[in-house]
Amino acid sequence: MAERALSLGKVQNLRVAARHIDGALVPAGTVFSFWKQVGRATRRRGFVAGRELREGCLVPSVGGGLCQLSNALYDAALRAGFDIVERHAHTAVVPGSLAAVGRDATVFWNYVDLRFRAPVDVRIECALMSDSLVVRYWGSAAGNPVLAATEVATMTQPVPVVVTAVPSVAKPLSAEMTAVSVVTPIPSVPVAGSLGDCASCGIEQCFRHAVVDRHDVGFERTAFLLDSYWPEFDAFVTSAARQRDLVFVPIDGRRRGTRNYRWSTSSVGDVRESLLLALLRAYRSRQMAHHGAARQRLLLSEARRMAQSFARRLPYDVRHLVVMQHLLPGLVAGGDLGGRSTTC
Repeated sequence: MAERALSLGKVQNLRVAARHIDGALVPAGTVFSFWKQVGRATRRRGFVAGRELREGCLVPSVGGGLCQLSNALYDAALRAGFDIVERHAHTAVVPGSLAAVGRDATVFWNYVDLRFRAPVDVRIECALMSDSLVVRYWGSAAGNPVLAATEVATMTQPVPVVVTAVPSVAKPLSAEMTAVSVVTPIPSVPVAGSLGDCASCGIEQCFRHAVVDRHDVGFERTAFLLDSYWPEFDAFVTSAARQRDLVFVPIDGRRRGTRNYRWSTSSVGDVRESLLLALLRAYRSRQMAHHGAARQRLLLSEARRMAQSFARRLPYDVRHLVVMQHLLPGLVAGGDLGGRSTTC
């Protein structure tokens, strides 16, 4: 449990960085740079303290854990046959990681970078799933099949390495393709061994020591993202919610006496509103005199706005979301479901 806060922080850092990597275009012959694409990891940009391997020790650091992403990018680049321009190995080997097989690439702002060059135009896809990080390259060469490599790095328990070749269903950029999928074990739990660990080693006089903040994380809370009142859904929320969980609603109807949002929120300790957005939505809705396509487009657009308003205030220790279904598209578009499980 001492390490859990930093593991949750690592997932948050991957969630933020994946948004900057996903959809990146690398023209043929140009150099891709990890730091140029991701940018500096600061709290202002949404990064938090995660585990960083520094001089043989695991220490808390803002942006810690991003090496899982650089590892995946590097391993997939090797499998795709790209030209590696810059790559640095870690200072220590964590058993079960890509460093154990010499396929890791550490990064440190702003002078330790991962850079590579592709012989063809490449589009990078990066997605954080509920328990894995997926990196995929798409590209094509004239007269040849589309070249791709996929790296799937698990964030839970180790799994066997599996290599498969399967036909692609999509046709990115051009032509048909064969995708190479690689599943590699990268555990997110603490690894016993010779590595020092600021969360548990107890040696505070060490010059590498950094304080692990364990007080801003509720250890895997659930957040309920709700909209207009629904009696059956309300009964489920009442039975499932705990005091440490969060409820997000447009308006706290119980407190403000609004019937449309009279959710039972007494069982949770944290209720968060999007009051201004809810009032603007109501005003815009009343401007639509009749039902029809325009009104439906407005409702869909407002649902996305509401979902993204909730997502911006989600603490990173929220590992499970209970979401009303019409709010899902906004969460998917923002990449906010990554590293979290979901119930609709």
